[in-house]
Amino acid sequence: MKTEISLLLLEDDTYDAELIQKSLRQAELKFRATIVSNKAEFAQAIDDDKFDVILSDNSLPEFNATEAMKFLQDLHIDSPFILVTGKVSEEFAVDIIHKGADDYILKSNLVSLPSSIVRAMESRKAKKEKLKTDSELMASEKRYRSLFQRNLAGIYLSTIEGKIIDCNNSFCKMLGYANPAELRKIPPRNLYCSEMDRTRTMMRLEREEFLFNYEGLLRRKNGDPLYVIENISLINNKETGNRTVEGIVIDITQRRSVEDDLRKSEEKYRLLFDENPLPAWVCDNQTKRFLAVNDAAVKHYGYSHGEFIGIHVNRIQPVIESWGLSGLARHIKKDGTAIDVEIVSTLIAYENKSACLVLVNDLTHKLKAENEIREANRELHELSLHLQNIREEERIQIARDIHDELGQQLTALKMDLHALDKQVRSDDIAIRGKFTDIIVLVEEVVNSVRKIASNLRPNILDDLGLVAALKWQSHEVENRFGIEIRFRCDMQEIEAGKAIGTGLFRIYQEALTNAVRHANAQLIESELRIKNNRLILEIRDNGKGIDAGDQSAIKSFGLLGIKERVFVMDGEYALTSESGKGTCLTISVPF
Repeated sequence: MKTEISLLLLEDDTYDAELIQKSLRQAELKFRATIVSNKAEFAQAIDDDKFDVILSDNSLPEFNATEAMKFLQDLHIDSPFILVTGKVSEEFAVDIIHKGADDYILKSNLVSLPSSIVRAMESRKAKKEKLKTDSELMASEKRYRSLFQRNLAGIYLSTIEGKIIDCNNSFCKMLGYANPAELRKIPPRNLYCSEMDRTRTMMRLEREEFLFNYEGLLRRKNGDPLYVIENISLINNKETGNRTVEGIVIDITQRRSVEDDLRKSEEKYRLLFDENPLPAWVCDNQTKRFLAVNDAAVKHYGYSHGEFIGIHVNRIQPVIESWGLSGLARHIKKDGTAIDVEIVSTLIAYENKSACLVLVNDLTHKLKAENEIREANRELHELSLHLQNIREEERIQIARDIHDELGQQLTALKMDLHALDKQVRSDDIAIRGKFTDIIVLVEEVVNSVRKIASNLRPNILDDLGLVAALKWQSHEVENRFGIEIRFRCDMQEIEAGKAIGTGLFRIYQEALTNAVRHANAQLIESELRIKNNRLILEIRDNGKGIDAGDQSAIKSFGLLGIKERVFVMDGEYALTSESGKGTCLTISVPF
């Protein structure tokens, strides 16, 4: 660690304090130490400075580590706290860790103190980053809910049968209900004027999956009809198999009333046209010039009535793709401002001319909100990828530190013990046996360190590639849990790139762990292959499977993590499972 660490050492034994600092210097840990020996000095130091790490002896005169840790917690100081003591019981060690200590180190084993300090600091840093991420996610969700509820258009989510699952206040207001909770209790037959029309709409939606500007008829709470234009989407949840309907609704009851009144009376038409809150105008079908505009159009576009009359439509709408039809368009105001609008057009007869009546709904703010939501989702995925990369780099660094530092120190210790064993000339069988036991113990520790480093980041993934790493992981799980794993790949190695290689390896680790720990599988068959320029990893087990109704299993953090890794690799994810018949996970990424 290159940055200097600010260290507070609570220790009343000068010799032990110097010994602790010496062990940190030997590990080439850069630090600045402040040494205190009682509660008053400890409190003063905390008040004077901010420390990266706090090391504390267990028991001092009139003060101890537990009290010191509580003192920090009362002040909401979140610095890593490590107990450095002579000898404590296992129960005490567990208790102090439970109360908030990051680690405890025996003074007889100070060689592990530097790595413990680094690990504690990195753990606290990761925790703070996670809290920050969680806070940002909550803020994003809050913004989304705010946009959802404040939208002037009605928005709803319903079952395929028509029962409301969720909706915003605008939709409730359209239908005359007080709140979404009241609307969720209403049977579908009470929301639609014609069950047959609803059935036909759903049949068409199943064929097309999206209906744009679809006119429908709903029933208000008081029984009155509500004419609407909807953008309707059919959402198929591949995980649960459920289908839901999402709709954005604009109340066009008033527009329908305008159309009826236009046919009945020119006077009534003029009244409704002029007082319509939406911009409206009448254009000549032949010359494409304005014949009449309402006050809302004058106010919205910035032209006076006199300026409007006679000018060509392309002054407002430069691009006209389908004249006379409803749809989306880009309009230009008098001051040059571009706005996105929805046009509803009706062919009429006006002063003995073939004309078109146009109603305009400004969607600029709505589309901006939708773009903001999409951008927020993109940023969240980028953040997820960044966090995955950080975690992978931390694993690599920790594995390297364990292998290079702790591994070398243990190897040196092992060599010293062998040399000492040869120099000690003793016929005492107990002494010779003790030497042998210590050497064996050190060898076991060396093997454990290597195993921990390999689990964090196996060198084989970087040195020999993805195929070798997947084979190695299969053997590791097979040997550790005693189950049969059959991994197959027809190629010796695949040049998948570091990002894809790491992503598939971590997905494979998570899938094997789920199969062993949660599915109680006894056989796991996996295959890595290339097909149609895609790299496909398939993992199949004979475990208990996942019940389709078990939402907690389907939305577990393990599976969500796999889906997120697949997403950032621009891949595809498929999970098929049946209770009692195992699970099959298929991952496909571009290659």
